[in-house]
Amino acid sequence: MKICSSILWYAAGLLFLCALNEVRAQKKPKYCSRAKPPSKTKSDYCALPSCGGAEHIGCNSNKQFIEGCVGNMFNVSQNMRNFIVKQHNIYRNIVARGKLHGLPPSGRMLKMQWHEELAEVARFAAYRCSIGPVHKCHTTLEYAGTGYNMAYNKFPSAQDPTKIVRAQLKAWYEQYQYANTQSMISGKSAAGQEIGHFLQLVSGLADRVGCAIFSAKHFSYNYQTLVCAYSCSYKKKLPAYKIARIPAEDCTCGSDQDFKNLCSGFERVRSCEHDAPMGSHLSPDAKLIGVDYDNLLNANLNPKPTPSENLWQGRG
Repeated sequence: MKICSSILWYAAGLLFLCALNEVRAQKKPKYCSRAKPPSKTKSDYCALPSCGGAEHIGCNSNKQFIEGCVGNMFNVSQNMRNFIVKQHNIYRNIVARGKLHGLPPSGRMLKMQWHEELAEVARFAAYRCSIGPVHKCHTTLEYAGTGYNMAYNKFPSAQDPTKIVRAQLKAWYEQYQYANTQSMISGKSAAGQEIGHFLQLVSGLADRVGCAIFSAKHFSYNYQTLVCAYSCSYKKKLPAYKIARIPAEDCTCGSDQDFKNLCSGFERVRSCEHDAPMGSHLSPDAKLIGVDYDNLLNANLNPKPTPSENLWQGRG
């Protein structure tokens, strides 16, 4: 009788878990079952409301490098796009897990996907032949809070472009060595090292990226520059991503199949400044921090710097 009773309790437990999972699945919004449709309206770069009257970097652009710059804009192939997106998601997945250098897990870091109009904005920035800050407006009709990352390498002889891009993405990622939990909110490292590229790379609500690559020759050196535009910019005084105890626990559509610590590619973003699901009521106290991490925020992490050679990175 005891054995039969144990089996019945076990079966009842399984049924309860199945029912609970079914209820959870039913609570997912309808958009979780379909991909976000692409925007059918192309941005008019000379009349974007998000620019607030400021000049857009793409307004009346002749799509040529500035005078004095002899550059070659790469045709970013589908393979290169896939590579850039995959590397972003690999790095984001590692950080979201919460076991990198004492950084906390992310409850809602979105999976990155390619966006062609953002790639066009990146090309506008690249035509400046500079990796200095982009002072002009660089938003799109679909994305009003865009961000960007830039890097260049110089070398005396020809190199594999993919290897250069890999090194540039890795250099952005490796700035994690200078970051701690407090950095995720303050945007500053403990000793003042540059971490802006890393924070943009792991900005939790940025789910679209588009990049441009160009080469130029200056004296005896070849330069290869990478410019990436993102759907959401890292915002100072706001956490880079939603801090949680369990990775992906706040993802509305569940976690991704390939990158388990990131949200599904079906996840939607309501605003770059508030981490509230689409269709939900945005309360005045909506914040990106989901748990009390005072013990981590007060942690004093002092990583040893490992500077990358022959790489200058710039971000506005």
